[in-house]
Amino acid sequence: MWRTLDGWFELAGVYRPRRPDAFGLVTSRVFPGLVLAVDALLRGDLPEVVEAQRRALGEPAHAAFVERLRTRAEDDEAGPGDRRGGAAAGR
Repeated sequence: MWRTLDGWFELAGVYRPRRPDAFGLVTSRVFPGLVLAVDALLRGDLPEVVEAQRRALGEPAHAAFVERLRTRAEDDEAGPGDRRGGAAAGR
């Protein structure tokens, strides 16, 4: 995210405008559960910025994202074939 006098922008190949939602939040399109409480940030209300992030980390979308990452990490640690029925799966 990048803030200019013209507003907030995200880099997606090129900078594209992003507007906060009705609650003053900009949410990540890549990392579910990552939010920026821009209205609170601009007011200097850092406790609200932190609280908004804490709430977002409690959302089901973030829990599902974490589970996908955990599963992927386990698959990477197991190596090829160990978890997906490959040649080493029956050993």
